[in-house]
Amino acid sequence: MQQKQLSGIFYAAFASLWWGVVGTIFFKFVSFASFIELTVHRTIWTAVLLILTTSFYKKWPEFNKIFKKRKNQLLLFLSGLLVSINWGTWLYAVSVNRLLDSSLGYYIYPIISVFLGRVFLKEKLNRNQFIAVILVIISLFYFLIKLGETTIITDPVFSKNAGPLIFGPKRFTEPALKLNEIPQTDIFLLTHNHYDHQDMMTIRRFPFKNSKVLLPLKLGKYFNRNGYSDVNEMDWYDKIEINKNLKITFLPAVHWSKRSLTDTNKTLWGNFLIEYKDIKLLFGCDTGVGNIYKDIGNKYGPIDLTFINIGAYNFYPIMPYKDKSVYHTNPEEALEVAKNLKSKKVIGMHWGTFVLSLEPIMEPPVRFKAGAEKYGFKKEDVIIYKIGEFGSLKKLLDYN
Repeated sequence: MQQKQLSGIFYAAFASLWWGVVGTIFFKFVSFASFIELTVHRTIWTAVLLILTTSFYKKWPEFNKIFKKRKNQLLLFLSGLLVSINWGTWLYAVSVNRLLDSSLGYYIYPIISVFLGRVFLKEKLNRNQFIAVILVIISLFYFLIKLGETTIITDPVFSKNAGPLIFGPKRFTEPALKLNEIPQTDIFLLTHNHYDHQDMMTIRRFPFKNSKVLLPLKLGKYFNRNGYSDVNEMDWYDKIEINKNLKITFLPAVHWSKRSLTDTNKTLWGNFLIEYKDIKLLFGCDTGVGNIYKDIGNKYGPIDLTFINIGAYNFYPIMPYKDKSVYHTNPEEALEVAKNLKSKKVIGMHWGTFVLSLEPIMEPPVRFKAGAEKYGFKKEDVIIYKIGEFGSLKKLLDYN
């Protein structure tokens, strides 16, 4: 093997390892996957990069010599600075309740770095070198609700992890039922497309594909191509009448959608208001606080029973504030939202299934119950179900 090619492979390995370490530290904080899983992931990533680069480029530049130059060491420094600026901008955007796609930096800073190398640092890189540098650097919650003769399932997740393929947070608690053990369901509700809610393994293997699927705009394709016969995309405030006793309305939530690097907020998300005879249930999407809940409470309230997320709220120091998330209510904020909805009773959910954040995994239900009276609820009206626990809505809500 030629010396130039060999030195290029060594550089590719070094660069992949360097950015792999940075990526591993980042993913360790945001996904809480095991270190072994992340190491395997990064090792595979590095191997793929090496295979791609050694396969497609017969003649490698001597990158090791290029980066001995001080001006190119400055290039690496500027690249790191751009990473910091990217993160700082994103954290600021979150702090003022504006969403930016944090993945943008993964595309921008490698390209700008090479651009700086070419334009400002006067390094002459040919087309193959330019492409090679880019290649190297770019490196819970479901419920079964039975209303009369109709059974509804919400955001079912039966996978062992919440992420693509084998990646993402592992389950902390196993499902109470296996997928092949769930009863006949008539309605499948999906609130949004995040991996801990839209589980493709569950969708593909779901045994009742004749169920009526209600879901946000632009998510129908995931069900249509998997054999579902009755798929209904909904915009905010759309209402579907299931039968004379049951109506379901899709309502806004303070959240977002994302499933890949390029689809941020390209699909909708939201809450479901379920009206059965004279009772109203609100099944919440993941949500943060917002004035929209006062509007919903005034228009649709009082709500007899609200299901709301109480976990995954502490991302500090990744996020700028401790114990607070823009898109996930903490237990006290959940009670505030329920109060704004004019809820009579509230069930806490979205905790204890996947470790998604930094608060102790059993903290949310304790705080949720403890804060009841401060927000105008009786303690017995702030409800925590154990995973797998059954309860009677008739008894809970005292209806016929």
